[in-house]
Amino acid sequence: VTLHHPSELPDMDRHFRVPLDQAVLVGIKPRMITVSEELKSYTPKERQCYFSKEKYLRYFKRYTQNNCLHECYSNFTLQKCGCYPFYMPKNDSPVICGPGSNECLENSR
Repeated sequence: VTLHHPSELPDMDRHFRVPLDQAVLVGIKPRMITVSEELKSYTPKERQCYFSKEKYLRYFKRYTQNNCLHECYSNFTLQKCGCYPFYMPKNDSPVICGPGSNECLENSR
């Protein structure tokens, strides 16, 4: 089972297994970050973060720190390996990495 925000890609490294023949209770603790209006007068560099409307992402409709990290990784692997991992966001003409790109993908993590 993988839990994630609906506008973000699931992180496949953060999951847990659920046995098929058992009932399992799962506790979910939402994370909500809020800021005061006064912070909007500071630049992103000063506050060390972006508000959702301040940063454009090419592959995601909503800016989140996780989406930004996924987009950076996707752009980096395209530049370094010449392809995208199959599970990452892509542009209109995606070149999906095949088995021959596994070493390059591992080195780019």
